[in-house]
Amino acid sequence: MMQLNVETRNFLRLLRSGLGTDTSGAIEPMSGYKWALVWRLATLHQVEAIVADGIAKREGEFLLNIPKSHREQWSQAISDAEDKSLRFNALTADLLARLDQEHSRPILLKGPSAATLYPDPLHRSWGDLDIFFPFTAQARKADKWARITIGETIHDKGALQYAYHGLKVEHHRTAAELSNMVYNSKLQDIITNELSCCDSSYIYVEETKIEVLPPTLSLLVIIVRDIGYMLGGGLLLKQLADLDVALRNQKELVDPDKLSSWLATIGISDLAHLLGDLLSAFLYTPEACIPFAHGGSSVGATHRGRPSPSAPLYALCLVGAPHEEPARLNARLSHPLHFFRYNPAETIASMFTSLTKSISRIEE
Repeated sequence: MMQLNVETRNFLRLLRSGLGTDTSGAIEPMSGYKWALVWRLATLHQVEAIVADGIAKREGEFLLNIPKSHREQWSQAISDAEDKSLRFNALTADLLARLDQEHSRPILLKGPSAATLYPDPLHRSWGDLDIFFPFTAQARKADKWARITIGETIHDKGALQYAYHGLKVEHHRTAAELSNMVYNSKLQDIITNELSCCDSSYIYVEETKIEVLPPTLSLLVIIVRDIGYMLGGGLLLKQLADLDVALRNQKELVDPDKLSSWLATIGISDLAHLLGDLLSAFLYTPEACIPFAHGGSSVGATHRGRPSPSAPLYALCLVGAPHEEPARLNARLSHPLHFFRYNPAETIASMFTSLTKSISRIEE
């Protein structure tokens, strides 16, 4: 079993502190060069401001000897994240209000929806604004509005994409997808049925009421999405953190029996168990908060029961973890095969999806 280096250990301690999952374990002494590597890890996993929060919470520790230049870097990360979040939140509220006026029923995925569950919502890093339109007629109406109002749009990866005052926006016809066609069909049925039969859920962004997925369905979508990232080349810890905060802050709102039934129906229960082990190993998410926690022995279990983040399989689950980068085509294609025993059908389908994407990149 490989050992994590000191910069990775400290990076994970600071990330857990920033998320509020754990503040135990003193920071180990590091040189300025090692602190630069911590910054690189935070940038790679898109959690700079969260790690900066962890530094602030551990400010009194004797061995937190961060050079002045690096301290300024972390402070700037918080300032940049807050400025960007405030600006993009305002754009999100404006855009969703306009789409709602078109009676297109926009449902917000990720973005501010996930950020509301963080200790400081402004510190979750921004990516694209993903909007889900569950019904075909409404989706077409929204796409038509975007083409007329925005003008310059493209259609890529099954989504209409455009820039709204600098904010990249994507219109989705599905909230999440699996590579295997049979499992994916069952997943889409679950999503459609749940949205049709259950009460809508809402959040407020800049005092604008915006629809989001119901808590149990939202958790399923995050799990499916994270499994896709894991099989496709590796998870960012930002993506795993989204799952962590959803589990810890919406525990009372999630129906564990319904979630378990859904995971079994779409054949990803074992892959979800692996995600549960990753949450426990890297972010110290309490097992009581993970309704799909692994019941038996974990792949990298320690003598205390918590999975070890240095387990070789876990290294393959994350982007940038200490393992050989899949730079060649054959390595990228073989990546899903490491998870074959968890779900052979989805693993093989994911491998062919990777092949298709790789061929498309070569053609471009």
